[in-house]
Amino acid sequence: MRIKTLIWILLLPALAYSQNTLELTILDEDNLPLPLAQVHIKELKKGVLSNLKGEAKMVDIPSGKHVISVSYVVYTSIDTLLAFNGNTLKFTVGMQVSSTALGPIDIIDSRQEGLVYDRLKSIDGVAIYAAKKNEVIDMNRISANTSGNNARQIFARVPGINVWESDCAGLQLGVGARGLSPDRTANFNTRQNGYDMAADALGYPESYYAPPMQAVERIEIVRGAASLQYGTQFGGMINLKLRKGNPEKKLSGKTMNTYNSVGYFNTYNELGGQSGKLNYYSFVNYRTGSGARPNTDFDANTNYIRLGYDFTKKLSLSAEYTYMNYDAQQAGGLTDVQFEQDPYQSLRERNWFKVRWNLMAVNLDYRFSEKTVLNSRTFALVSTRQALGNQAPPTRVDAEPYSARDL
Repeated sequence: MRIKTLIWILLLPALAYSQNTLELTILDEDNLPLPLAQVHIKELKKGVLSNLKGEAKMVDIPSGKHVISVSYVVYTSIDTLLAFNGNTLKFTVGMQVSSTALGPIDIIDSRQEGLVYDRLKSIDGVAIYAAKKNEVIDMNRISANTSGNNARQIFARVPGINVWESDCAGLQLGVGARGLSPDRTANFNTRQNGYDMAADALGYPESYYAPPMQAVERIEIVRGAASLQYGTQFGGMINLKLRKGNPEKKLSGKTMNTYNSVGYFNTYNELGGQSGKLNYYSFVNYRTGSGARPNTDFDANTNYIRLGYDFTKKLSLSAEYTYMNYDAQQAGGLTDVQFEQDPYQSLRERNWFKVRWNLMAVNLDYRFSEKTVLNSRTFALVSTRQALGNQAPPTRVDAEPYSARDL
């Protein structure tokens, strides 16, 4: 009796680890084999991978019940409890692609909050700016002296821009780039609402006219190869986009008045709104004052009106008219010796510069389809500039009040 008991004790380990084999064929939803699928018994820390035919074989499994896990990337894992008792188990496992239903996600664009300098869209209207060097200045967020058209503050953070200020009211915009002369923005093609506002688009593009920055909504700067479509200027293109009437109000207006201790006065008054399909906007701006030197008085007046009408969702038409005039007294030049004596002195009191600007534009937009858009811009400029003064050398004082001057 004791001998039989001893025999059973010796045979129990052998029976527990008797030959148990698991053979699996792992297929996907289309009954195609899944190679490199994982077959794993967690409590035994034992696992194998399926071959190119999707077959996996695991041997020497202890008798008893074990949880078999089958997993594959992007497929739902399968866990099955199997009982082994000295036999071979064969199964075909069909895997299902794992999918999870997600709830709605709200994406809120907060990048624009507080952003003053931005980039143009890849496609904006009929223009393509993808991969082009450009900057956008949002005038609604910028902190600058717009009543004085202070270009130095407005363009301060645009890379490569240098600014020249010739008066305290920004009558002429002086902006250059990458070492080019900023004198009257001669190296930029200057535009207002997408059309030329300079006397000449090519050859003599100095900007004698600049709209009040209080009326500008944003400034677009395009440089590099993209600017060649606007002309041969080395600096590129600057587009001053003026505001439109508030589409949510039939009538809205604003007035801004500035006066300082040195006699500069600026009044800006705008009126606009939306009435049905008609959008309208206009402003009147008057500036007067003088510079740091004697004989630098000036008076400037700028008027603007825009009417836009949406005939249908596809067809819209707008017309704009700008009138600007200013008279500026010029103090005249100084020699090096005179400048060292007193840089604020002036020896000329009969030198004047006068500008008259009439700028007209008609814009037509028609959308044939989502991929086909027609934009037509027709604009004209009628302008004059006149300089009247004594061009004698600075060493000669203009002592004769009725002597002839050059016009």
